[in-house]
Amino acid sequence: MIYHYLKRHINFILLSLFFAVANGQDRSLTSSSLDIKKPLTEEEVKLGTALYEAMVKTETYKTNNEYILYHIDMLNGVKLLSIEEMIEINNSYGNDPEIIQQKTEKILTKNIGKTKFKSVKEAMEVYKKSIELQEKQIEENKKLYDLMSRATVSQIREIIAPGRRNFYDILYENRNLRRD
Repeated sequence: MIYHYLKRHINFILLSLFFAVANGQDRSLTSSSLDIKKPLTEEEVKLGTALYEAMVKTETYKTNNEYILYHIDMLNGVKLLSIEEMIEINNSYGNDPEIIQQKTEKILTKNIGKTKFKSVKEAMEVYKKSIELQEKQIEENKKLYDLMSRATVSQIREIIAPGRRNFYDILYENRNLRRD
């Protein structure tokens, strides 16, 4: 039961980050928007960093990140759900993945001609594959994602610092986005 809650909470965070990056949003999630209860201890942050460093070396992580970059490229600048919309969905519907999927499909239907996708069906297949890859990554790294689900935003930044060059910096370089 608790694992499924954590998985949904982490999926919310990951989807929020994905949509923020895909939309070129340069502001971060705030701790108040994520309903964070208690910060991690210094030892837990160190453990999280070590687990993250191990994860970024895995094939699952590399595949997931390559697929995210592909997905963003195929969106061709089309804006999906904003962080605020993701938070509203989370607050209104308890982070229901069906609601997120429906809203994403609606946006894609309206904007399919602006993307590189040939159809909404193709776009949704890529979206669903992205979710599957994220879930696989979470499944393979349960302890890390448990820690991250309890971490503050600044602690998450500290934990993921070793992987930033592997994904975010490359994304920003490829998309010519501003770095903060």
